[in-house]
Amino acid sequence: MYRPGGFHLVHLGDTLDDGPARYKIVHKLGFGGFSTVWLARDEHVFQSKWVALKISTANQWRMIRDKQDAISTMYGSGALGNITGYRRMFTFEGPNGVHLCVVLPVLGPSASDLSRGLDCRLRPWLARKVGYEVAKALAKLHSHDLCHGGTLHQV
Repeated sequence: MYRPGGFHLVHLGDTLDDGPARYKIVHKLGFGGFSTVWLARDEHVFQSKWVALKISTANQWRMIRDKQDAISTMYGSGALGNITGYRRMFTFEGPNGVHLCVVLPVLGPSASDLSRGLDCRLRPWLARKVGYEVAKALAKLHSHDLCHGGTLHQV
């Protein structure tokens, strides 16, 4: 899908922003049908900070931006409680079109990655806690007519 309307081709060491280069790409964290997610260093802060950059496909950037705008309004009103929000977003033009980049905090490994890293299954109490928190977050989104469209196997 690295063609017009598709994904933006990213290389380790690339820098992105809508102005002077700010975010330096360090590692690929994941991907989905409409975006890729990258670990990057924000080099415009006094001590560089780690961020996650979610880069949309060129044919989806407007739809994703509109959803992010709606979510931003809800964060401003406090309606989404402690659900993690994005720090900022910007668009940039690449060889495949215009892409939206959403800057997110880095939250840590998924529960399944953590389980694999420990080479064991999650303890039942922890699996229940993770499941409960995911269900609560999804219910909060649904109560505001938002729907998570991705898969949740990487919780």
